[in-house]
Amino acid sequence: PVAFYRILTKQPVTITDFWGILRDGRMLSIEAKAPGFREPRTDREFKQAAFLALVRNCGGIGIFATSAQDVADALS
Repeated sequence: PVAFYRILTKQPVTITDFWGILRDGRMLSIEAKAPGFREPRTDREFKQAAFLALVRNCGGIGIFATSAQDVADALS
């Protein structure tokens, strides 16, 4: 398993569903959720939110997405 994020932080984090590097070099991280998802509620979702925050704090794009439109909006 990919666990590079454990080196970057001591926080309990969980890697997201989709991740990669954008053409401009920034990291992209997307956690896919069912329509109607509003905010983290479970321990796992809070760990995913911590990973997304880590990505954003490093200059990347990290989002919870419930639709393709959420992703398109984040990339625009």
